Amino acid sequence: MNGLVPHHRRFRPDSAVVRRLRADTTPTIRRRLRAALGPLPDAGAAQRLEDLYAGALLNAGFGYSDQYYGARSAEQVVQRILNRR
Repeated sequence: MNGLVPHHRRFRPDSAVVRRLRADTTPTIRRRLRAALGPLPDAGAAQRLEDLYAGALLNAGFGYSDQYYGARSAEQVVQRILNRR
């Protein structure tokens, strides 16, 4: 085991932190997906990609916030990933 707590023990999809992070990141994710997929993407495929993108960000945020000494929170890790800082 690598010392990480499985993500399902770390956060719940309906928690306030997860809802806030999704609300904060959704505009950026949608803008990037629109740029990548073009003007008329399949709506179902775009939604699935958005869900995967957001899930990966949240998983990384919660997974690394405890181990990455420069991060004080999952929110900070997510913003660093999105903003490449």
